[in-house]
Amino acid sequence: MSDYTDNDGNPISQRFFTDPEWPKRIYDATVRSFDDSDALEVVGWRVEGEAWRYANEIAAMLNEAVRLRRDAEPTAAARDVLAERQRQIEAEGWTPEHDDEHSSGEMAAAAGCYAFHAALGGWPDLSPYLWPWDKAWWKPTTPRRTLVKAGALILAEIERLDRAAEREGED
Repeated sequence: MSDYTDNDGNPISQRFFTDPEWPKRIYDATVRSFDDSDALEVVGWRVEGEAWRYANEIAAMLNEAVRLRRDAEPTAAARDVLAERQRQIEAEGWTPEHDDEHSSGEMAAAAGCYAFHAALGGWPDLSPYLWPWDKAWWKPTTPRRTLVKAGALILAEIERLDRAAEREGED
C-alpha cells in the first residue's frame, strides 16, 4: 500500500510533495508539530510511514518560518522611531542632504541630550544647555516620545555616517 492515501484509503500520487499548494494546506490546517502517532490526517489526506515523517518535518519547518516571520515584525517602538524619522524628513525638511551638513556629531549629540533628559525623568538636567542647535528646536515631551526622537536622530546620524563612508569608498 502507498504511504500516501486520502481518508478513503485511495492512493495519492507523489504529486503530493511537488504540489506547490500543499505546504499552505498543511499550514492552514495546523501550525503545530505533530505528535508521534502512526498517521496524520491533514485537510483530507491520510499520511503514514515515511510520508508522515516528512509531513512532521515540514510542519516543524513551517513553525520555524512562522516564528521567524513573527520575530521579524518590528516592534511598536521600532515603527515609531522609523515614523519619526520619516516625519523629520517630510515635515521638518531634515533630508539626507541636510543631515550631511552636520558632520561634527551634532545629531548624535542631540540624540544624547534627548536620551539623557528622558532618563532623568523630570529632574533638572543640563541637556538643554548641551543642545547643539537653537534652543527653539529643543522640544522634549514625555519620556517615551523624547526617546523616539532620540532614536530617530541616532538613525539619521548612522545613515549620515554610512553615506560618508560610501563617498569615501568612491574616491
